[in-house]
Amino acid sequence: MAPSPKKAAALRRLLKEEEILLAPGCFNALSACLIEQAGFKAIYVSGAAVAGNFLGYPDIGLTTMSEVLENARNIV
Repeated sequence: MAPSPKKAAALRRLLKEEEILLAPGCFNALSACLIEQAGFKAIYVSGAAVAGNFLGYPDIGLTTMSEVLENARNIV
């Protein structure tokens, strides 16, 4: 899935505002949906959270950047 230019532009606008942007971390699509339903304007994907979700281990370098990116694409 290609990134949404509208969502990317919206994130850039949020980051330019002077107000602090609270962005909870997510690790899969369900956690992202729950964060969105709670009313947050943004989320972030944590490599450590992805490792914990997929492998059940702390982030000790077992997941690759490609795997984290693939997970982020699935969330979007």
